[in-house]
Order: sequence, then structure tokens, then C-alpha cells
Amino acid sequence: INANLSRIMKEKSTMTQRISSLEHSVAEKNSRMLTLVTERETMVSDLRRMNRTLVSLTAKVERYEDKESQEKANEAYDKGHRQRSRRSLLSRFGLGAKVEAS
Repeated sequence: INANLSRIMKEKSTMTQRISSLEHSVAEKNSRMLTLVTERETMVSDLRRMNRTLVSLTAKVERYEDKESQEKANEAYDKGHRQRSRRSLLSRFGLGAKVEAS
């Protein structure tokens, strides 16, 4: 009986150590999981911030391109208008054909 009791106590001690080890392992894994969740939340926040920045920068580029296109269109219109005005003025004095021929 003492041998059986001794063996049972030894097995109980071994099982208690294994349970303690498993509990420690679970606690470490839970801690790591919490760290990963926190890191994920930070990355998601960073991604959202970068997306907002990208949208803002894209809008700025589009406004710049629109402004640049508008300026080019205005320059072309002004140049065409000046040429038409010049031709009109020259033709009034009968000089249009002579100037274009030279």
C-alpha cells in the first residue's frame, strides 16, 4: 500500500507540475496574443492614416493638374484670340494677305 501511495503521490506531483507548466504556457500565449492584437490595431490605424494621406495627396495632385490644364487652355485661348485680333486688324487695313505672304 505504501508503494502504491508513493507512486500515486509521485504521479500527482508530476501531473501538478505539468498542469502548472501548461498554465504558464497558456499565460505566455495569452500575453503574446494580446501583444499581437495591439500591434494589429496599431497597424490598422496606421494604414487608415496612410490611406487618408494618400487621398489628400491625390486630391492635391488632381487640383494641381486641373489648374495646370486650365492655365494651358487659357494660354492657348489667349494666343488664339490675339492672333484673330491681329488678323482682323490687318484685314481692316487690307494688310492681311501681304503679311501672310511674307
